Amino acid sequence: MNSLSRKELEHIVQEATDAIGAATLHALCDQPVEEALATFSYDYLDVPVAQNAFLALLGKFMLHLAEHGVVLCRKQDAAGAAEEAVFILEHAYEGDGGCGYEGALRDVSQYGSEKISSVLSTLADSIRNTLRRNHVSWVMRRYVGSLSWEARVALAALPEWERLLGKMISGRSPAELAPACEELIMAKSVSDERLAQILAS
Repeated sequence: MNSLSRKELEHIVQEATDAIGAATLHALCDQPVEEALATFSYDYLDVPVAQNAFLALLGKFMLHLAEHGVVLCRKQDAAGAAEEAVFILEHAYEGDGGCGYEGALRDVSQYGSEKISSVLSTLADSIRNTLRRNHVSWVMRRYVGSLSWEARVALAALPEWERLLGKMISGRSPAELAPACEELIMAKSVSDERLAQILAS
């Protein structure tokens, strides 16, 4: 992709902006996770909750996510899926009994099934956020990663950035802005979403 016309560059920007827009992210990332969370059923766990029962429940939930098209879980068996859930909880869970997997286990052991929904919501939120990040990263690789330096400079020279970002980029040359093409597209996506919200109200 060397000498692209202005129209082609504008098309790339619009396609990338649409691909990371709120509606697209919701449909691809949020909705499958929300549906899986809403339809997941589990047996009541007696207090204190045994660790093996908790791990089995986590594995079952991760496999349930996979059945709903959430392709984050790389393991196909319950034990491997539970390991992935433990890894996610280690980095995401903050509860009454502490942080990480041990905190989640303490909370569920102390409060039983009433805390399970909190643990599963934490897993779902973390997975949703990871899916969103992965999708945005893929979009940027697809639309910007393949552009030559010259095409990036030409993209950064589009007049809409001045209208959109004004003083933030005033005085900067297209060559200075070229390394920030991904950020420019993300700023346009956010701006388009705000405008859509204003027009809808």
